[in-house]
Amino acid sequence: MTAKEYLRQLKNLEIKIAQRRDERDRLIAEAMGNNSPRLTADKVQSSGAGDQMGEKLADAADIQREVEWLINKLIADRHRIIGEIHTLADARYIQILYLHYVEGKKLEDVAEIMVKTNGKPYSYDHIASLHGMALQEFDRIILKSHGNHE
Repeated sequence: MTAKEYLRQLKNLEIKIAQRRDERDRLIAEAMGNNSPRLTADKVQSSGAGDQMGEKLADAADIQREVEWLINKLIADRHRIIGEIHTLADARYIQILYLHYVEGKKLEDVAEIMVKTNGKPYSYDHIASLHGMALQEFDRIILKSHGNHE
């Protein structure tokens, strides 16, 4: 696993959580929309909508438990990764990796946020170069020392 893949775990978890929440909400909406019997001129037809509603709500509850598990994993992984980023010696590397992978900012935005010690902003190209160096340093110090290369 590369340093970039390792750090992108947070974004991947956020995407999974959002998608599972969408699926849960869809099931709840379907269950609530299908809970009334269909009427015809001669009779009331019960199509097992109550059973379908119960199944969909049970599925939604299962997904909610999965969402809660994913959120707990995200919190733990986020804490671990922030701690690992903070072990780097170069403050610029720490800031770039934190802003980009933990806060999810684009490198263009990171270039606007970060300033040199003289108060002048970094160029995007310089930030992109520093990002590459930060990933190499993270890979060398963190991933290789933890045996996370697969």
